[in-house]
Amino acid sequence: MHMKRTFGALAQRAAAAALLMALPWANAAGAEASVPSVITVVKEAPFYASAGEETPTGRLSAYQTLKIKDTATAGGDIWYKIDTWLGEQWISRSSGAFEGEIESVAFTAHTLRVEPLYDTPSLTPLTEQRIAPQEIYVTGRYHDWYRIMTADRSEKWLDEPLLLENIREEPAGFDMLLTRETQLYEVPYLKKSPIALAPQTVHVIAGWDTGKEGYRFREIVWYKIETDQGPRWVLPADEKIGVKPVHETVSLPTGGYGVSAPETNDEAVWFEPGAKLEAMARWNGWFQVKASGGRTVWINPERSLRLRPPGTAPSRVTLQLTGETAVYTYPSPNAVAHPKGYYAPQEVESIAKWSGDDRLDWYLFRGADGDLWLPKPRSASDRSLVGSWTFLRQDPGTGSGKGAPFVMVFGKNSQRHAFERQEGIPFSLTILNASNLPTAFSEPVEFELQIYKPGGPSAEDAAKLPEPHDVVWTRKLPPLQSAFPGPGAYSIHIEWDQRDEGGHPAPPGEYSARIVPVPIRYEIGEGREARSMSKEEMQAALGAPEVFAIMPE
Repeated sequence: MHMKRTFGALAQRAAAAALLMALPWANAAGAEASVPSVITVVKEAPFYASAGEETPTGRLSAYQTLKIKDTATAGGDIWYKIDTWLGEQWISRSSGAFEGEIESVAFTAHTLRVEPLYDTPSLTPLTEQRIAPQEIYVTGRYHDWYRIMTADRSEKWLDEPLLLENIREEPAGFDMLLTRETQLYEVPYLKKSPIALAPQTVHVIAGWDTGKEGYRFREIVWYKIETDQGPRWVLPADEKIGVKPVHETVSLPTGGYGVSAPETNDEAVWFEPGAKLEAMARWNGWFQVKASGGRTVWINPERSLRLRPPGTAPSRVTLQLTGETAVYTYPSPNAVAHPKGYYAPQEVESIAKWSGDDRLDWYLFRGADGDLWLPKPRSASDRSLVGSWTFLRQDPGTGSGKGAPFVMVFGKNSQRHAFERQEGIPFSLTILNASNLPTAFSEPVEFELQIYKPGGPSAEDAAKLPEPHDVVWTRKLPPLQSAFPGPGAYSIHIEWDQRDEGGHPAPPGEYSARIVPVPIRYEIGEGREARSMSKEEMQAALGAPEVFAIMPE
């Protein structure tokens, strides 16, 4: 079910507040204005001899509809000229004048939750009064505002109240995962059932989008589900819509944790490397499987490979944590879990190790908040960080599979052009499979990142093939050998430590960075059609080098 969504009352009210500063009937093109014909005074209000005056000449009683003779702006307010027993006078919008007429009605309704009361159909001023869910008597309407008669016979206003009579069920038919214990209701807000559901998958038969927003601007949507007691309503938190039953085998080549629900990190169950599991349900890239003892958990194979990339091996090494230590969620410089300054000096023991190349080792240890990675450069002369390739699945696009399917993006992971001395400079390379077909490299692809000083007879020539003496630093990236199971992208992140090949600080000035183009061979489609991409095609796909600067001290 595609449920209608609104931008939310908050944004609408902010826009309405902004309109107070301008005539809402003014035409931006300067054409003839369309002035509202009447206003309604909703409370006793003063009027003045001219717009913007501070001393009133009289007062109007509430609930009068008056013809507008002219308008003006003064003191940040909108003023209306009206006829009174003292002749033509002016009244301001903020004093209680509202454009148009209030519709007189007479009916009863039932509020579903505690609602605030207002003196006028305006968000300010707000009274301190609230009404509990109850039957109300409605005497007037102004847009989405309801005028009601209260128990003490005074008239107050409700702003878009949630009413029993306004529940609109939109038919649906999909499965939804409840990730927390969820209360059942016979009537939304109003009548609870005696049962709360444990986390489980339920079938949704209808939905009601209230048009309201709750905590952190989350839309408030109620769902009617099937239960053994008959249809009941739920207002879940962190629900997962669109769970699909499946019967397929999934594997965790480097191991991974099963968690209680998708997108959680409670690390409920550990599965050893190479585990093959039968999935019962799927939500996005998450699979529901059974662990030993019959416990049901969720795994994400792509996430597990990001947290423990191929080549991760057991390790037992004592690691020193200091105030200069930064640790990472997975082995990549863009995945900082705790920055420098977080840890007091201490020792921890590694449980695994991953080496992307011969210059850098990443060690995994068990921290207080889960497994974390610590980089350990093998040489003090090159402390740059190179991460692992990570895959991000994407929705199918419009690619046809004709021509080269790869879109390549290389650049700085920063909008800044210049960087302070000794500051890590972040880069990333992304390779997107723009086709909707499975694609695999025929052999591992080894990219190389070069940092160089532009120069030589031609800046264009230098960009394409820098002379050896112009290269400041170079690093081969871990081989990319994984297949694209469909539309998606592999990305890798690099952080250069501003040191040259000899380990000396690079001098201030302009630099360029590029990925050295290499030819690649790949197979595409279910029929594994063999194709290739030349160095020239790779250069065209990569585009111009990235230019940046190191600032002087």
